[in-house]
Formats: sequence, C-alpha cells, structure tokens
Amino acid sequence: MSESVFITGATGFIGKALIRRLIAAGTYSITALVRHVPEQKSNEPNWIVGDLLDSKTYQSSLRNFDAVIHLAATTGKASPYEHELTNVEGTRKLLEAAKTAGVQRFVYVSTVTVTFPDRRWHSYARTKKRAETLVRQSGIPSIILRPTIVLGEESPIWRSLSRIASRSIILMPNGGRVLVQPILVTDLVYGIEQALSKCQFQGEALDLGGPSPLPFAEFVRAIHRGLRGKEPWLFPVPLLPVRGVLGLLEPVARPVLPITAGQLALFAYNSAVTPNWLHDTLKGRMLSLEETIASIIVGTSGQESAVTKEITRSSSAPTGEPSHRDMAYVVFTQYLTNQAPTEYIAKQYRMALAARGLAKDDDFSAFDRVTLNLARRGLVWTRFADAYCAIFRRHGALRRKLILLMAIVEHTPPYSDRFDRPIPRSVIGLVSFLFLQGIQFTLSLMVGAALLLPAHLLSLYRSTREGQEGIQ
Repeated sequence: MSESVFITGATGFIGKALIRRLIAAGTYSITALVRHVPEQKSNEPNWIVGDLLDSKTYQSSLRNFDAVIHLAATTGKASPYEHELTNVEGTRKLLEAAKTAGVQRFVYVSTVTVTFPDRRWHSYARTKKRAETLVRQSGIPSIILRPTIVLGEESPIWRSLSRIASRSIILMPNGGRVLVQPILVTDLVYGIEQALSKCQFQGEALDLGGPSPLPFAEFVRAIHRGLRGKEPWLFPVPLLPVRGVLGLLEPVARPVLPITAGQLALFAYNSAVTPNWLHDTLKGRMLSLEETIASIIVGTSGQESAVTKEITRSSSAPTGEPSHRDMAYVVFTQYLTNQAPTEYIAKQYRMALAARGLAKDDDFSAFDRVTLNLARRGLVWTRFADAYCAIFRRHGALRRKLILLMAIVEHTPPYSDRFDRPIPRSVIGLVSFLFLQGIQFTLSLMVGAALLLPAHLLSLYRSTREGQEGIQ
C-alpha cells in the first residue's frame, strides 16, 4: 500500500530532486502544491494549484494525506517582510490546515543557519527559526531537518560559488576559516525519505551535511581545482566591516546590493553538522567532496553540464574576449528575478536570441557592445547599464535582450511568482517604496552615465564623421 505525501516547494531545486527520489522508490503517492502547473509535467506527482498563504486552496485536500513535507520558502536577497510572509505566515497557515485535516506526520526542511549565534542581519535564518517553533508548538508529530550548503547542478549556491571559484584570484571573506559541510542534493533527499520512513516524529531537529567538515577556503579551492585543474590564489578580506556596512545599507539599497549581510553569515559562523542518527545513516553512502564536485561538473548524463561548461569556458576565455559572454543569461536572470536560471530558461533564451538576430555581439554597434560587456560583469553593473540605456539607449541591444528574457521568465514558474503575487503595502509603505525606487534609479543612472556617457558620445561622434565622409 502506497503512502500519500503532500509536498510544498516541489518546483524548487530540492523539491524537484525529492519528487524524483520518491517516484523512484515506488511506494509513495505524491501530490504537490504549486502556484502554476509545470509545463514539463509527467503523470506524477499530482498537482494542486494553490497558494501557501491561502489555505482555502488546499485545506480540503489535506484530509487524504499521511504526511506533509514542507519545503517552500523565500530565500536569497528578499526583504525581511517577504521572508516573514512565506517562511513564518505560510508555515503557520499550512500547520493550521494540516492539523484541522488530521495529518499525523510533518517534515519541515529548515536550515543550519538557524544555529548561528547572531541572526540580526539574517532575516532568512530568523524566520526559519520562528517557523521551527511553530512546527514544534503545532501538536502535529514532526521532525525538523536542517541542511547545510546544498550542492547540485541546479543549486543556486553552486552557481554562485562556481562563478567565484573559477577566477584565478579569489577574495575570501574572513580568510575562509569557518567550517562548512556541504551536502549533495541526492543525499539530502535520501535523508528526507529516511526521516519519513523511520517514523521518529518527536519534534527533534537534525542537521544534515556531507561526510566531513572542512574550512570554507578548502571548499573553494576544491571547486577551483575541479573547474580549472589548478590551485587558485586566495586573498583574505575582513568580514565584520563589510557586513556592518551592508547591514546599514540594506533597508534603503537592498535591490542594488550584490549580496546581503545575512548571506555573508556563511563566512562568519561554522555550519558543520551536530552528529545525529539520521546523518550517521547517510554517511556511508556519501561521495567525498572531490567526487561530489566532479559529479556536478560532469552531470548526471555523463557529460559536462551546460551551466558548468559555460562557467569554465568564460573563466578561461582568451584575453580580449568578453569574459562573461556565455554567462550573460545567468546575470540577467538574477537581475530580473533574484533567482538563478534553470536549463529550461537558458534554452528558451538562446532560441529567442537566435530567432531575433540578437545572438552575436558582432552584429551590434560598438556602443552596444560596450554596454553588454559592462552588464555581464555582474548584477550591480547590469543595474548601472540598464538605468542608462533605459533613458538614452532604449532600443539598444541590452534593453532588447533584457525585455526578451523578461518575456520568458514572467511566464515560467517559479519565476512568475515574483510578478504574480502582489506584496500588500499601506499608502505610506507604497509611497516610501516608490520614493526609494526613485532614489535607487537616480543613483544607478548617475553611475551609469559616468561609466557609459563618454563611450556613447565617442560612438555618436564617430557615426557623424562616417556619415559626413560618406556624403563627401
């Protein structure tokens, strides 16, 4: 007899891996709560279209399930309010609905960052900690799992770390002294399945990480060796002043910051696991760190994954070529959605570029190539270039590429959630938001003008000269 399981966050990185795992096990009947049914769907799982914050959309369905696995969360650079909305209020509503429906087992996937001693700048960790308390107080038999850094081909943190680690010279906050214990996503979802099947639902919180801890610097070195085949140069940089400045800037400048003080907490505190029975169960089947990194680079198909291939290619590009040309869609997707792109987004974007004659830089004007090369350097640079082009180069290559990508992501879950879900604000809050957005755009435009106006004027001068010579 199959066991019925209700899953939230099923379209996320961990959720997709968990569904593959449970389907392969063959003993589970799986239903997933989603805001939009994925386009590439199969017969399993069953999909329920609803909203975590609106329990009426799924409460009646919960009566038919033996267990709930709660993965859905807001992560990354989201505001404290957005973290609170999903991670706390969403969990509260799900627990209330599950208790009313008589659900007897609740698996909550939290994060090891809740154990960090100082969470004042880390709204994600704070809200996940509060959600853990809600789970324990719900009266539903539960277990809490706290993964460390989760690795995999589609892992957002892998995409970020592999881009950083592919450089020849790497700045290492705090010298990379803290201990980390990254876990492969396939090991994590195996652990979730084991927790579900062992039936030890007594409200305990269990850390889940890789086979053994190591310093963050050694972790980055291992990624660099896997990508480049040689040792990197690591330069330590102080962490506390950087986090302090970011913490002060975030309330007014979060959208334009490349990283938050909370995200840097991984460099400030150890995230090695506390030994427990579930981690002991997993250790015997885990790959070494070097084998884990190699498996991600190669990919499950036996060939180098598309994203990793492009990271490697861009990091080893000959001098004079745009160093981030192949990774532009990664930077642009993160700029538009605060999320890393999937392979589906990458494929659709490349096809759209080719169909509209936007794939080759050689087809653009000299100034368009300058703006594209600037934007590819990272999120902040993209914001500067986009602000300038929004006023002075509205039909240029950068704006056309961004608009094309926007048309793709706004109709593709889970990116579409960012555009579909309104964030309620009071009149004062709305005015404040618009005021801050105006300041942000003005500052970005000023910096963008300082960077691009000389090149733009030079390009216009050359075009004028060439036109006059053509007339003569």
